Amino acid sequence: AFRYTMDDGNTWVYCDKDGSDNGFSLGQTGILTVVENANNPPKITAVNPTKGSTYGGDPVEVDGENFVQGALVFFGSQQASHIMFQGPTAIVCKTPSHPAGKVDVRVVNPDGQSATLPEAFEFEAPAALPEWGNLQWPYSTRSEPQKESEYIYGQVYHPGITEGIGQGVGIFAQIGFGPRGVMPQDSRWVFFDAEYNTDKENNNNDEYKAKLTINDTGHFAYTYRYSFDKTNWLYADSNGSQDGVQLENLGRIAVGDVVDWCNIQWPENFAAGVNEEKNIYSQVYLAGVTDKVGQGADIVVELITNNTIPPSPDEGNIISATFNMDKGNNDEYVAKVKFPSAGHYYYWFRVKYKNGPWIYCDLDGTDNGFVPSYVGVAHIQ
Repeated sequence: AFRYTMDDGNTWVYCDKDGSDNGFSLGQTGILTVVENANNPPKITAVNPTKGSTYGGDPVEVDGENFVQGALVFFGSQQASHIMFQGPTAIVCKTPSHPAGKVDVRVVNPDGQSATLPEAFEFEAPAALPEWGNLQWPYSTRSEPQKESEYIYGQVYHPGITEGIGQGVGIFAQIGFGPRGVMPQDSRWVFFDAEYNTDKENNNNDEYKAKLTINDTGHFAYTYRYSFDKTNWLYADSNGSQDGVQLENLGRIAVGDVVDWCNIQWPENFAAGVNEEKNIYSQVYLAGVTDKVGQGADIVVELITNNTIPPSPDEGNIISATFNMDKGNNDEYVAKVKFPSAGHYYYWFRVKYKNGPWIYCDLDGTDNGFVPSYVGVAHIQ
């Protein structure tokens, strides 16, 4: 904020963002964010995966230290696209197009300091792949631990192979699952062979089907992939493979006693004074539970706050939330919070159903998993 005087400092007029006509308000002041370790040089410790197509567009996570919001990532001399700062230890991006071969991976912070991991990524010329595939249906489902899900379907097309009656020769289809918020090319995904089901789309497409058996309780993503050789795979999502795979278009399965979805509803961020009480809201959905009148049974909602984004989403000050009202098919909860000292604080929710695990909720909900950099921010002055 600014202040002005006309009598050598005996009397001051204080100014906020909307001027001094209606007085001075803490909520209308400017915000200065000081980034810790801003002067420390970045360091790259790992790149995952370490290989991708010469066409580019493959998702890659760069791990390390002292990354700063606004950092750029380079593969060789080419800048990556869709760069998403996950925090000081991780950046997610998509590879540029590049000739085949190994290249250095470089991260450049906004202050010009950089780190290079030599020959950390290899561009490979892609093998022949089926022309098109998708995750056909369903886009979301539920199951119980160690029990089969309902059938999940995918379709694939390749000229001269899937066209006509019966199964196309030489095409393999697999269904896989992995953590939400993680692309299916990641090593944490597990894939299984699917079986041919029938012809679709005037006999142009071959449809495959499979059931998933997941041992653990929790939230997972699923999708299909297709191949001619079981080595090089065409990954697909519910929107088809023509524009690559997007996290938001992967299938979603909830296994066991977990809610289907939750979020930070409001506010995304706010400014307040020290010890000033504020309400923060979350919405929760569980089919057959929250879509009834009143509070759904056996659901526990808690708000977590911390002055840093911790390695574990369980770390921080935990505040119980209470049922507020029905919002369509969702139950809305509210947590009352106040902060004892000035600074920047982060907040998010976690939700438990019965004896199941905690599900962590960020600003855009749980469909894409929990993203630590996409939580609420409180500016306390």
